[in-house]
Amino acid sequence: MRGLVTGLPRSRTAWFATMLTAVGCDVTHELKPRFQSMSQLDTWLCSGTPERPHIYVDATFWNYPGSTEVAKRIFTGYPVVVIKRNRNECIASWEKWTGEYMSVSHRIDTMMKYDDMLRQIPHMSIDYKNLDSYWYVDSAVNFLTNGKHISPEAFALINNMKIELHKEKVWKILKELEARINSRKQ
Repeated sequence: MRGLVTGLPRSRTAWFATMLTAVGCDVTHELKPRFQSMSQLDTWLCSGTPERPHIYVDATFWNYPGSTEVAKRIFTGYPVVVIKRNRNECIASWEKWTGEYMSVSHRIDTMMKYDDMLRQIPHMSIDYKNLDSYWYVDSAVNFLTNGKHISPEAFALINNMKIELHKEKVWKILKELEARINSRKQ
């Protein structure tokens, strides 16, 4: 079992990866440093199971050379979620975050690659503005994992943090949350 989450840079893909980690997915965010090539990524994706799907999250996946062809080969028949955010907001956020200015030609080239991939890869879209909605996020998680759901408590915890967390920290926090919920039930 495998899946892909992509979008434009600064579309909260890393945040979404945290949500997927919370439901037990093995998530890798961006190709490097974990993988040196698309074939290594493909091998890792093949080892995913329905119980522990392997999900690849990368806001710039579509910008790699040959990414559309690779995506068609690797992800055909598997779930793909695209987080859509207003392009000007993404560019402004990128420039603010990195201090780098994107030239007009670079912007056009980037957007053309992105649009090309979206035309050729079947996918589910989720609007960036809907990422604060439990229902939308849970629907996308369910689509990617073929039936898993994020608990409202875990969603609220992660959503209120609004920061990227390392997987081990996420698991520790979620286990503590689960213990608190279980102690209240008793």
